[in-house]
Amino acid sequence: MKRKQQHEVPFDYLREILFLRFYLGYSDIEIGKMFGRCRSSINRRKNYALCLLQKEMEALQNEE
Repeated sequence: MKRKQQHEVPFDYLREILFLRFYLGYSDIEIGKMFGRCRSSINRRKNYALCLLQKEMEALQNEE
């Protein structure tokens, strides 16, 4: 079965999720309440943002 293609999520939104989670220490549940989303939605977006960040870091490393 084909997986649904993820909707394009604004980069600022992803950056804010990562900032709240890793710099300010909020849980996925707390972040979800701030954005009106469930915990699993925030977790998926956080993981998506981390994947994008990893790809970007790998691309920068390959340029060296």
